[in-house]
Amino acid sequence: MTAPVVVLVEEPSIRIVIEAICGKLGASDLVRILEHEGKSDLERSIARKINGWRSPVLPYFIVSRDLDASERQALRTRLLALVPPHALGRTKVRVIVPELESWYLGDPAALVAAGVITPAAAQRITAQAKFRDLCTLTGAKAEFRKIVGQPIGQIRTAHLLGAHLDLERNNCRNFHAFVEALRWAIHGVTAELGRVEEGG
Repeated sequence: MTAPVVVLVEEPSIRIVIEAICGKLGASDLVRILEHEGKSDLERSIARKINGWRSPVLPYFIVSRDLDASERQALRTRLLALVPPHALGRTKVRVIVPELESWYLGDPAALVAAGVITPAAAQRITAQAKFRDLCTLTGAKAEFRKIVGQPIGQIRTAHLLGAHLDLERNNCRNFHAFVEALRWAIHGVTAELGRVEEGG
């Protein structure tokens, strides 16, 4: 039996969105998402959870965390340093830049499909220069709230938009980097499963 893909996340809204992405990739059964109580809890648990994994084969791991005010490369380096050496070849760190809302803003059509903005509002997002490179957008959460208008809550937003985010059309490069990491891990798992089946 092959190892699963294990994704370590800091809070529930990103877990919900990743679950939706895994469903679109047809890999929900291969991916286990471990939710934490914020950034500090996530960082404290990385080494412990990887070292404590009890499986015949070491899983593929993805560590996900919002950027916030930290410099991106420095944060990624610090998170990688928390990964036990024996698991480095099977681990990717993905920093969400700058916030989960940048993924939402990268797909205005998903916002329309989810019923949170109008098609006219989606056109305004597409037309504004500040939304063309969402990896450099400051205050993505505030921008998202301003565009949506009425507060709908992070969990409900994740459920609404996770179902509609398209894996190809998103204008946020960071979103595609995360999907690429999932594809890498899923490919590794399915390749190992194929070898096990051939050997059996």
